[in-house]
Formats: sequence, structure tokens, C-alpha cells
Amino acid sequence: MTQPDKDQNGRCRLGCRSCPTFDGSDGQKGGALCGWRLSVAALVVFLVPLILAIVGAMVAGSSQTARLIGAAAGLAVGITAAILAGRFIRPAGKGTK
Repeated sequence: MTQPDKDQNGRCRLGCRSCPTFDGSDGQKGGALCGWRLSVAALVVFLVPLILAIVGAMVAGSSQTARLIGAAAGLAVGITAAILAGRFIRPAGKGTK
């Protein structure tokens, strides 16, 4: 087995459980979301843009073109909001609970 991602000590940094150099850690060094942060991130990233696209289509008017433009504008605002909110939903650091 080749190990393309080796650290300075020659150990694999990928953390595969089947690897003979697996040290028992889960391979995640505090970069993953978990708990309530994962739930909020999923809600923000998936549902907020969808809801804003629907609201934009409903508010835009009665013509099909206006609804399409409203949905696209709502989706763009939702994606922008999700990106900005995602910057505030950070993974918990080593000192936080």
C-alpha cells in the first residue's frame, strides 16, 4: 500500500481503519461539524435557499417569467445568506464544548 499523505514522522495522515499504521484516532482533527452545529449547518445550507426561492416566486407576481425571476433572485439571496451564515457556524475548537 502506498501512502501519499505522510506526516513528518512517516505516518499516514488519512486515518483509514484498515491501514496497519492506524493509531486509533478517528482521523478528524477538530475540523468536522458535529452535534447542533451540524444540524444548523444542514438547515442553513439546504433549506434556507430553497425556502427563499419559493418565497421569491410567490412574491414576484402572477406571470411565469416573473415567478422564474423571483425564484432565481430568492435562490441567489438564499445562497448568499447560507454562505455568510456558514462563516459563523464554525467547528468547535479544542477548548470549547
